[in-house]
Amino acid sequence: NATLVTAGIARQLASCLGEVSVSLDSGTPHVHDKVRGCDGAHAEATRGIALLQDAGLDIHAITVVNQWTEPRIEETVRVLDGLGINSVTLLGEMAMGTGGSPRRSWMDGSREIMRRVTVLRGEVGITVNTKRLLLPKNGQECPAGRTVLGIDARGMLHPCILFKGLRSQERRPEWKSRFDEIRDYRCYACDAV
Repeated sequence: NATLVTAGIARQLASCLGEVSVSLDSGTPHVHDKVRGCDGAHAEATRGIALLQDAGLDIHAITVVNQWTEPRIEETVRVLDGLGINSVTLLGEMAMGTGGSPRRSWMDGSREIMRRVTVLRGEVGITVNTKRLLLPKNGQECPAGRTVLGIDARGMLHPCILFKGLRSQERRPEWKSRFDEIRDYRCYACDAV
């Protein structure tokens, strides 16, 4: 969550990592803010990205494709490219936290989106990854808590980026200090994989 990055956090991350992933859902500030549900989120995210880059980290962006961001995919990828970001993954919208179900089936428009992305790839220097645009149910074991952790908009660390399978009492600040418990977390309550 680049909105939470300070110069000190960026230096600390750079001391043990070579790259980080950050979310930027639109190159248009008001669209990103709408998707994130927070005015000023775009400005804070781009500020955090700059701090991470100043610390020497390579940046990978994650962009959620939904009803608001899909019409602006090309613009968003160009903005990310202009920011010097190495790659972007276009991630199909899925229910996260209290967000509910996606408003649209991305299977419906996937051919047109993929055609647009194919053209775009020839026009920009950034790598555009679409393998997560459509999230298949492939039977693989969920990486929640092992290789994937989520940080919500309040800075809370969660074992699952979808925040599924968590009882309400598990959504508490102690998750920040209980990394070992998070890494041992298994819920299998989700149909995302």
